[in-house]
Amino acid sequence: MTNYNIITEFLCLLVALYVFKGHRSSFWWLFIPFLFFTFLVEVLAMYAWRDNNWLYNLYVLAQFSFFSFFFYRVTGHRLLRRLILVSALIFLGYALFEYSFRRSFAVFNLLLFTLDCFFMVLFAIFFLLYCIGENNVSNISFQFPPLWITIGVVIFFSIASIVFNAYQFIRSHNLKLGGIYLDNIAPQILSLIMYSCFAYAFLQWKKLLTK
Repeated sequence: MTNYNIITEFLCLLVALYVFKGHRSSFWWLFIPFLFFTFLVEVLAMYAWRDNNWLYNLYVLAQFSFFSFFFYRVTGHRLLRRLILVSALIFLGYALFEYSFRRSFAVFNLLLFTLDCFFMVLFAIFFLLYCIGENNVSNISFQFPPLWITIGVVIFFSIASIVFNAYQFIRSHNLKLGGIYLDNIAPQILSLIMYSCFAYAFLQWKKLLTK
């Protein structure tokens, strides 16, 4: 089966390069190295390393750190920022404990991935609460790009956590779509949705910048 994740990630990276090149002073520029790392992990996992679980474990940690930072920056409420910071420290502390004393880094850690999904949706909700608290039209317009990032994050992580945890159920009940197991096709559809939301958010960011 063709890995369409690589294609969608690469296209999203191209949009990020087009929009954020020359804007290193903005934290949005960090999407370029993050998306490049995402693309690189996918390519290496697909073509270079057969035993690639450690790559995905590494990516979960990098992904969590990046989006924690992103939501911390776009969420202006002090209390919500503190909750994000505390949650991030708890997750990373638990990850350190897991890999130091309980599980090998060479085995994909479904528990940490599930916690990653939980916190991503939680941080997205924090940002939405912040948006609801804002009633200034100019502020709302500047929240539009991160709002699309939030939509993509909520759709991907809320469903992906269910699909990955239902792996055994899907395989034992032979659940397929077009002859492909749901646990194979669902992440690719979710990635297409999420990275499309990201690309649109980038273009909206550029549009606001030129106003």
